Amino acid sequence: AAQAQGAASIAGPQGYGSEQYVPAGTQLPYTIRFTNPAEAMTTANEVRIVSQLDLNLSARTFRLGDMKIGGINIRMPANRASFQGDFDFRQSLGFIVRVSAGIDSSTGIASWLLQAIDPETGEVMQDATRGLLAPDNTQGQGSGFVSYTVASAFGAPSGARISASARVLLNNQAPIETNTITSRLDATAPVTAVSARQVAVGGGDYQVTW
Repeated sequence: AAQAQGAASIAGPQGYGSEQYVPAGTQLPYTIRFTNPAEAMTTANEVRIVSQLDLNLSARTFRLGDMKIGGINIRMPANRASFQGDFDFRQSLGFIVRVSAGIDSSTGIASWLLQAIDPETGEVMQDATRGLLAPDNTQGQGSGFVSYTVASAFGAPSGARISASARVLLNNQAPIETNTITSRLDATAPVTAVSARQVAVGGGDYQVTW
């Protein structure tokens, strides 16, 4: 069973109007936030995030954004759909942060795997008192986020509903489901109409409406 919402959430593009209309063919920004609950009482040294892209979004336009885990900020290289790499924090924190992230274009599933690696063993740290994501506190040391952008699918109709959600797994805790956000696609150019009516026959005044 998934944990209740609150420890994870997703936010998306700022749309227009009550239906949250967003433009077609434009990279739309999304951010998935997560927290290691204070009551967990143990540090999370492996964080996995999974999100299924809506069918009205194009997996081929998926691009990774920056991320943060506790007090660690990680900037992703620009224009990357996938990334694997290690960040050396042995001097300051005593471990290596390993990031594996990307999109499976055949399924539309985006995933992130963030791990604290013990430099002595090369394995995920097993220390419950220190590591990647401590139990949350008032300084926000137990929270983080990942981000991405993605554009609408080619041929997605105007007015199509776009939904987004994610699942977060911390160590062996129960998975945490985010909220679901929705917007609608604006894929049609504006249509205008103009008319002009002479106010009085033979006069020079006109009423113009559009």
